[in-house]
Amino acid sequence: MSKRMWIILLVSIGLALLVGACGSNDLADDLTPVPYVPEGEEPTLRAELRDGVPPVEPAEDAPPADDDDMDDMEDGEDGADTQLVANGEALFNNNGCAGCHMAEAGAFPALTGMGERAQARADEGVSDSAEEYLVTAIV
Repeated sequence: MSKRMWIILLVSIGLALLVGACGSNDLADDLTPVPYVPEGEEPTLRAELRDGVPPVEPAEDAPPADDDDMDDMEDGEDGADTQLVANGEALFNNNGCAGCHMAEAGAFPALTGMGERAQARADEGVSDSAEEYLVTAIV
């Protein structure tokens, strides 16, 4: 084979490899970080998250909450969820997270399916719950 044929062959193989690698989102699934917290230590929230919503302590004379009150709180009827979502969205947009993490899969874990991936990590024993995994992975 002539030198020209070798060059054409190598360029063709390179293009075939490049085109074959495009469109595969398998890598994004493998890049989900597994948080590491040394044994015996507790994860701490970053100041932006910790100070975003002040903790609310019940008054000493407050009656205990009944199950209906808890259902209302879980459904977000008290407006707290709306404020938490707004705070989270502001943190996400203002700290550059949106530059890499989008709704669709890319080089970094996508927002779509985040809850399912967190639950899978919890089921694998990486953390006690999906919520704990997300806090540890993000903070």
